[in-house]
Amino acid sequence: MAALAPSGEARAAYTLTSQATTYSTIAGATAIASGVGTQGLVPLPFTFRFFGRAYTQVSAGTNGYLALTGYANGGPNMGSVPVVAGWWDTLNIPSGSGSTFGWKAFGTAPNREVVFQWQNAENDTDYDFGFGYSTNYNFQVHLHENGTIDLSYGTKTQPPQGFS
Repeated sequence: MAALAPSGEARAAYTLTSQATTYSTIAGATAIASGVGTQGLVPLPFTFRFFGRAYTQVSAGTNGYLALTGYANGGPNMGSVPVVAGWWDTLNIPSGSGSTFGWKAFGTAPNREVVFQWQNAENDTDYDFGFGYSTNYNFQVHLHENGTIDLSYGTKTQPPQGFS
């Protein structure tokens, strides 16, 4: 897991730390979106401060990012939209496939967190290059009420490769 914790009074900078943890899938998450390059607007149950600015909603995208200013028209532009990216790639959340993309809130004030989870997200780029398979990713972005961000990664599965 990687953690980004705000430092300083203005919370204008973050400190990155890395530690080994056990990835835990969340149950009962509220679905956000499915497909490739889609997103959904999620109201946060608390005001989240990111680089000194307050946010009350995020646009969560199937491609592995959270845009903090609302919809980002299919993908954020790093120069103009504040983004937290757990895994930024062309990911697919096919309906009815066992892949899910959702969120769930935990805790009580002032120690609440919102977890965004991409479960068995397919790397659509593998198909675009004609490999005929997809690598599946499991990861989470945790937004904490105190401004800390945790990135948590589970298993990556890839079908056997070979040519015949």
